[in-house]
Amino acid sequence: MTTQQFAALVGATARSMAQARSRVDPSQEVRGSFPCLKCGSSLHFRAYPNQQTEGRCSAARCVNWSRQ
Repeated sequence: MTTQQFAALVGATARSMAQARSRVDPSQEVRGSFPCLKCGSSLHFRAYPNQQTEGRCSAARCVNWSRQ
């Protein structure tokens, strides 16, 4: 399966969560941002040492999740 095929199957929230999880530091909480995969606005996230993440796009009614 190619990346494009995977992206078509998996929603923007799941892909954003995966991107935030890739930045987890086992020794400390990490805060950051990256372009939203759905709309291109700024998506701010927090990644915890226990592999949980939370994030929210700055655009209304777009990608958001908490402690997943």
